[in-house]
Amino acid sequence: MEDDIFLNSKKLIFVSEFPEITIADSFVKRPNKIGSASGEAKLYIGHDCNDLWDFFGPPNFEIDCFILKSNLISIHNFLKHEYQEPKQKYRYSSRKLLSELWSIRDDKISQFPDILEFLAFEQSQIRGNRIYIKSDSNNFDFIREVSLPNLTLLRIRKYINPLGHHYFNFNLVANN
Repeated sequence: MEDDIFLNSKKLIFVSEFPEITIADSFVKRPNKIGSASGEAKLYIGHDCNDLWDFFGPPNFEIDCFILKSNLISIHNFLKHEYQEPKQKYRYSSRKLLSELWSIRDDKISQFPDILEFLAFEQSQIRGNRIYIKSDSNNFDFIREVSLPNLTLLRIRKYINPLGHHYFNFNLVANN
């Protein structure tokens, strides 16, 4: 099947895809912020519902995740025009700073391996009907750095290896 992929020489079989998540102002790094959100490095993934738990696992889940360098290159190049000629009003960044940030981030991406792995986990101490995930990984942190609020969407695809272990591919796409 064309949706199957290889991760570290091991074949992963596509299981399902979660509905797209709009990257919100609260999730991105400070220079990318457009609104009043302060952000705590956590990603809102949806409301408490069976579909969410079926996809990610039971409450207090931890998931093995990865993002491809090719995806980071693609979304970063797509967002280049916004970094250089911003249409949104960025609270902490001037046009000049955004342009410099694009170049700095482009250099970082070029240094990355082809696959960036990280562990993500539910923010279980936050109770209520809104579910968030977080990670202590620099690879997850870079997703916050490269994404621009409202212009970036996140698709999460779930895969399984032959031993039954799940992996979650984070894929950043443009919000056209």
